[in-house]
Amino acid sequence: MKIAVFGVCLWLPVSVCQADIIDFRSAGVGASLDGKTSGTFSVPGFSSLTISIVNVTADGDGEVANATASSFGVNAAGGITTSGDNADRFDSVLNEAITFSFNKAVLVSYLDFSNFTNGEVFQFGDTVITSGSLRAGQASEYDFVTPLLIGANSPFTLQATSGSIGLQRIELDLAAVPEPSAVAMCCLGLMIVATRLRPRLKRKLAV
Repeated sequence: MKIAVFGVCLWLPVSVCQADIIDFRSAGVGASLDGKTSGTFSVPGFSSLTISIVNVTADGDGEVANATASSFGVNAAGGITTSGDNADRFDSVLNEAITFSFNKAVLVSYLDFSNFTNGEVFQFGDTVITSGSLRAGQASEYDFVTPLLIGANSPFTLQATSGSIGLQRIELDLAAVPEPSAVAMCCLGLMIVATRLRPRLKRKLAV
């Protein structure tokens, strides 16, 4: 990226964004998450990106993350309402939730669910998703109007607040972050500009 300020040109290197789909089902990262309550795992398709399970909660006894070929959710093993436990979904009746974090800042632009029926509600971090806000003509896909920024090592929670909803895939980009050298170059450029402007300001004030 090139910035020109009063004749001073700076080249600011930035990290390259990488867009890809993360599959939470058993064919993707779900294979590593399955049966876990904590831990850090590599994300297929992304260089050096990891996802961590911060915690898994439910009204059960021994709840774990659960990935199948068709969906991802919480298995509330021994749940107080076992008939309400769809083991590969997030069941609101059992208050099932998983809190994750990424080791790098990411921008989430798309979510793909399973069994998202009319009237149900899902919460992805601070974003509340209703069945009416899903992509037109698609009963399970959601597009963020503005990509959701999740900071590095910032916990975010997935939970169905109404109904029983499974997660299949999310699409995200690695957020571009200026390299330390870019910040130093920017500061140097501003100092040069300030030095050049100071005599002009003095002459104007003296008139």
